[in-house]
Amino acid sequence: MQVSRRRFVLFTSAAMSMAAMAIDLLIPAFSDMRRQFGLVEGSTRIGLVVTVFFFGLAIGQLFYGTLSDRYGRRPMMLVGLAIYIVASIVAGLSGSLPLLFAARFVTGIGAAGPRSLSVAMVRDVYEGVEMARLMSFVMTVFMIVPIVAPTLGAALISVLPWQSVLFFPAVAASVVAFLCWRMPETLPAERRRSLGFRDLRTAAGIVVRNRRTMAFTLVTTLTFSSMASYLGRSQPLIVDLYGRERLFPVIFGAVAGVMAMMTLANSRLIPRYGIQNMLSGATTMLVVFTSVLAVVVALTDGKPPLLVLVVLLACIMGSKGLVMPNANTAAMQPMGAVAGTASSIIGVTTSLFGALFSGIVTRIYDPSSRTLAYAMFVFAVASASCVAYARFRTTDPSSVPVIELVTA
Repeated sequence: MQVSRRRFVLFTSAAMSMAAMAIDLLIPAFSDMRRQFGLVEGSTRIGLVVTVFFFGLAIGQLFYGTLSDRYGRRPMMLVGLAIYIVASIVAGLSGSLPLLFAARFVTGIGAAGPRSLSVAMVRDVYEGVEMARLMSFVMTVFMIVPIVAPTLGAALISVLPWQSVLFFPAVAASVVAFLCWRMPETLPAERRRSLGFRDLRTAAGIVVRNRRTMAFTLVTTLTFSSMASYLGRSQPLIVDLYGRERLFPVIFGAVAGVMAMMTLANSRLIPRYGIQNMLSGATTMLVVFTSVLAVVVALTDGKPPLLVLVVLLACIMGSKGLVMPNANTAAMQPMGAVAGTASSIIGVTTSLFGALFSGIVTRIYDPSSRTLAYAMFVFAVASASCVAYARFRTTDPSSVPVIELVTA
């Protein structure tokens, strides 16, 4: 099967961005949401709109990948986008926190479709170094969303009610659904699997028994946990601790921009150094930068100079820009025969435990930057340990292309 590379990257990037848009667009509205629902200034309870979304994202991925192995990627992607659109509209119309949280949970279930299936579609088309390169391009476009979304969210709530940041993702998802409707199916009928219990058990067994896949899934989970913790605590830090509300979209976008640039650079570095070497180097960088942040935070009583904090966060998030596409690729690389099921299991593990770990970090009341700094350090050390285990205790499988993309 042949697919335009440019069109493929555009679509998978846009599909994967749906989850990020549902989060980052909302962050500038946290203060308005606290006032709307009668929460005290600086309350971390509003951060649950992010946490419950992640739980929905995790649970939803239990189904999409496995069902797509049977029915194809495209129809299941459309189902997820439809759920996402409807739930986003309900969230915007919510008049109470419980209803808002419930709607955000269902929005996460909808976002699980494009999130997991875009990875499965990439695996249908590429693997090995070429998959890592393509994932770098996809995730670079994906990273543009955190750069633009906070500024766009701030612009929306400056002229419209804060609920507009909940309605806008529904509009964007409608555009992605149109693109999906025009995309060809990437999983041929002859490669589809049945939904019999024995087949499902066999497919799941292939995934969970592969120590290399599980090691890199844990790396992805820990990196995601650290990123989600940053998302949940960045706005209270910049706005409440430093009193720089107007600077928040700029700072958030600058940090995300560094991460995007590093992810793009990854596509050029991968052919030279290889996935394993890139992961070892990137996680080592993470340990170094998070160690420095932890020491600086400890020496400044939890409030380092804002510029120092931003520079260190940019270095940390930039390192994550090298970890994420490579860890995803390394986890999926041996899973060509069961890509949908593998994307589900990896996605569920990443989102569920990522939401759990980041939820713990977000819910801790701490007006300083200590909690975030120390949590990032722990996640970094654990990630580096998993990469070392995968390097020295597992076998790196060879990669063989499965579907050729045209370069037009």
